[in-house]
Amino acid sequence: MRKLKVESVTILYLSSLVQLNSFLPFSALSIESTARVQELLFTLSQPGGPYYAPKRVRVAARKTFGKIYPNGHLLRGVFKVLTSLLHPAYSINAVLANVWLMVKIFTSRLWESLWLGSYATSL
Repeated sequence: MRKLKVESVTILYLSSLVQLNSFLPFSALSIESTARVQELLFTLSQPGGPYYAPKRVRVAARKTFGKIYPNGHLLRGVFKVLTSLLHPAYSINAVLANVWLMVKIFTSRLWESLWLGSYATSL
């Protein structure tokens, strides 16, 4: 899948992975197969070399990663922001955008935990 050169075909394959996961959960695969799928999705979701995936492919890969492997979504977001902040080619605008992304991630988790906590106590 890394050797595909057509953006729309790569995005179609990524959406097909989500559909395949609904029929055969990837959590049932062996550790080696799971690691390969995660590594593929991770490399497609990162900017830069060696594959230089376009932005639409990176966004689709992150969404696919989140749907197939929902656990660790927060950790992946933090890792993405930290690696983006440490990259020397980023401008001030990118740093501010990443800080805003972190605020959104943490506040959504906070509201989610508060809502679930109040819902559980009302039962």
